[in-house]
Amino acid sequence: MTAKVGDILQVVAEFSHPNSSAIQNKFNFYVGGAGEAENEDIVEAVTTWLELLYENLDDLMSTGILFVKAGIHSLVFLVDHWELLEQLGVVEILTGFAGAADDAFLPPSSSLVVNLMTNVPGHVGRIYFGGFTEGANDTDGTPSATLVTAGANAGQMMSSAEVEVANSDLTIRMVILDTDQAIHRYFLSTLTRNRWYSQRRRRVDVGI
Repeated sequence: MTAKVGDILQVVAEFSHPNSSAIQNKFNFYVGGAGEAENEDIVEAVTTWLELLYENLDDLMSTGILFVKAGIHSLVFLVDHWELLEQLGVVEILTGFAGAADDAFLPPSSSLVVNLMTNVPGHVGRIYFGGFTEGANDTDGTPSATLVTAGANAGQMMSSAEVEVANSDLTIRMVILDTDQAIHRYFLSTLTRNRWYSQRRRRVDVGI
């Protein structure tokens, strides 16, 4: 099976957390260039990209955080939403990924947020990175400068991501999908927040 120009791919990277069920990061990619690519070549390219991405962060992630897998699916737009179409492959090992921090965990929902900005107001991608420890927490209760810099480096890698696929003229690039229209938008810049966030949408002064 192959992926071709114009396809939208979704990569879901999963990590286990000793104090919660899972950590997931979702990345959407647009396939550009020319020709087609075999699934195994796409898996190899995505594996390399994920390894480089998490190299920015794993020194500050706990030794208890383990990579589980990253499924790669093609997406299809149906009326007013995107759905998984078929699985192209699975990344089973991230060579070199290893959380290095051995101090106490932050609360499981504590996440560093990287915003990925498009050229359309309100169309913003958000990636929540988790699995950090007290060593990534500054004395004022905010993410340390080291972590914010690491997140900014990861954000830059995402906003400028062009993943070359072996044996093909294809590249895959991260995009944000419109849930009401069959369109995608490229990321142009990033913003790493210097406070802890949660995908539960609760943070300091908001929620319980």
